[in-house]
Amino acid sequence: MDPGEWFFQAHFFQDPVQPGSLGVQAMCQLLQFYAIERSLGSGFPAPRFEPVLTGQAVSWKYRGQVTPGTARVTVELEIREVVENEHQVRVIGDGWLWADGTRVYQVRGLGIGITASGTAWAHTPPPPSTPVARIVAA
Repeated sequence: MDPGEWFFQAHFFQDPVQPGSLGVQAMCQLLQFYAIERSLGSGFPAPRFEPVLTGQAVSWKYRGQVTPGTARVTVELEIREVVENEHQVRVIGDGWLWADGTRVYQVRGLGIGITASGTAWAHTPPPPSTPVARIVAA
């Protein structure tokens, strides 16, 4: 972590921490990376990401903070479900954010969607699933 990052000065007055939303955004970006690496949605004309999967129950807990003194942040995701059909791809996982080896965030049920540009997202409830992959970025 760079202790000079803008958000440390702007988030809480005289209590510099990384906003929790940035950690969740990092998890969303890791989901997108997974989808790109697996070529998910590559059959769609002009595929695009839905930034957060709507209609999906999501829960999160913050049990610590990323501060200017944090040396290393690691994001870990367990991909629980990948559902593909002719109109959309849905990727859902559980994520954790670690600050210097201590887990400080946990998000369950975080999902992204991939559709063809100009296609409306159609939510269908996910079936029960088991983990299909685990990815880590530091």
